[in-house]
Amino acid sequence: MRRADFYNRKRMVHLASCAAFVISTILISLILADWHKKSLAWVKNGYLAQGTIVNLDNNPSKLDTLLHRARLHTAFAITYSVKINNALFKKNAYVDQHVYASLSEGKSVPVYIAKNGEQHNLKSNIDDQLAQSHLIYYLSKTAVITVPVFLIFHALLMLIFVRTRANILLKGFYTKHSWLNTNDNVLIWLTHSQIIVIRFEKHQTKMLAQLYQQEACLDDLIAKLKRPNIYAIDIADISAIESEYASPKLLVSTANQAYKLSFMNYGLKHHALTQIAQHLPAHLIHSVNKKSRIMGFMPWFLLSVLCVAAVLQLNNHALMLIIAAIFVLKLLPKCIFHICSPREVQRWRIPDI
Repeated sequence: MRRADFYNRKRMVHLASCAAFVISTILISLILADWHKKSLAWVKNGYLAQGTIVNLDNNPSKLDTLLHRARLHTAFAITYSVKINNALFKKNAYVDQHVYASLSEGKSVPVYIAKNGEQHNLKSNIDDQLAQSHLIYYLSKTAVITVPVFLIFHALLMLIFVRTRANILLKGFYTKHSWLNTNDNVLIWLTHSQIIVIRFEKHQTKMLAQLYQQEACLDDLIAKLKRPNIYAIDIADISAIESEYASPKLLVSTANQAYKLSFMNYGLKHHALTQIAQHLPAHLIHSVNKKSRIMGFMPWFLLSVLCVAAVLQLNNHALMLIIAAIFVLKLLPKCIFHICSPREVQRWRIPDI
């Protein structure tokens, strides 16, 4: 996949996801507003009467949560009676705490009654509902549903149209002796005696990628960069290299320092490792250590369980959305990736004496 195609697809996914989110949120909000308006239409032709408080109830209820930690929830409810067409009706209703504090049994309370007498409700509740009849209220209520749906939709589109399999060699991002990483803004260049690492600023990514895909030489690429961070690792000084199969990073150590080389995916990392291994000092011993996939899967699984537990425990919608997004976009893919990918660590190191 060439860089232009890669970024065009990525941009189109972002635009399509955002457009779907905005359009769906507005449409659902308008439908909700219309339904809410119709549900209160009877108030316009209704009249105000006086009801009587029959009973007050604010007993806290004990809820058992997923983690068996008791949480108290207080619901402020009242029972009132009102006479409509010479008939007495009783109704239970929930009220705000400040309204509840002003009420007492036997006290009169204003009640809206429909003209035909078929509907009635407390004036305080009707006033609250009418005060909420604005676009911001409906948008906020709708966003609680559309935001997590949008995150899942966006993740699926990215998976289908943008994120290629992690072991694929991305065309336009590597040559036989170099590897471009536009995610971390790094270019790695291999010579016979050195591994040269060039870190550049994010805004230079497009320009550098175009030159790189036009097969520009290393000197030309460096000359075009502003304030690049360049360092070289002498291959003769390498004392150890470690590569985990499912990781896009390569750990390189010398006697004085350790380096972490980052690639676009682990397919490109394996390609680079194959080339680098051909130039390594002969005294380095190669070994392969295979580990259980469960060991790689369990940490991410436990974090996922904690996220799900946190979502079930929290009452704050904003925090719930943030944690749910982390679970969907980060933890769940990691769980799937580690359970499906082998855990294999390759090492080149100086033998123990």
